[in-house]
Amino acid sequence: MMRKQSEIDKAFIDIETNKNEAISLKSENQRLVNQIQMMNQQLNSSKQENQKLMQQNEMLQEQLNGLKSENQTELKFYEQWKEVQAELSEYKKEHSNC
Repeated sequence: MMRKQSEIDKAFIDIETNKNEAISLKSENQRLVNQIQMMNQQLNSSKQENQKLMQQNEMLQEQLNGLKSENQTELKFYEQWKEVQAELSEYKKEHSNC
């Protein structure tokens, strides 16, 4: 009889231990779930910020390309202007003797 009572007591202790371990694991699981949710929110926020930055980068790249094109146009104009100035100077030299 004592032996059976001892086995019953041990089984009860094992059940309580398992119950406490299950509660602890549930708590740890919930903590991890919450952490994952927070990290997912941070990831989504980072993705949105990245998308905004990519759009800004694209816009700035387009502006840069436009400025490069304008700069090329201005350089061509300046080269043509120098040529015309040289021609004008040559013309003045040739016709100043007249």
